[in-house]
Amino acid sequence: ATAKRAVQIVERARELNLVKKPETIAAAATYLAALLCGEPKPQRTVAEAAGVSEVALRNASRELERRLGLPTVRRR
Repeated sequence: ATAKRAVQIVERARELNLVKKPETIAAAATYLAALLCGEPKPQRTVAEAAGVSEVALRNASRELERRLGLPTVRRR
């Protein structure tokens, strides 16, 4: 469920032509999908796995939430 949701987020982000590195978008989509599916992962874990900084992940996540109209989820 999380992987499918992440793909949906990436596809919607692609439609908006967000100017971010692909790995950053993928990391943010994975992070948000995990939160939305009730399987939260720490930002550090997702960022390290994707090879991006936690700051880039955080900023991209916020932008995706805002631009895609995703529900703001509570972070740990």
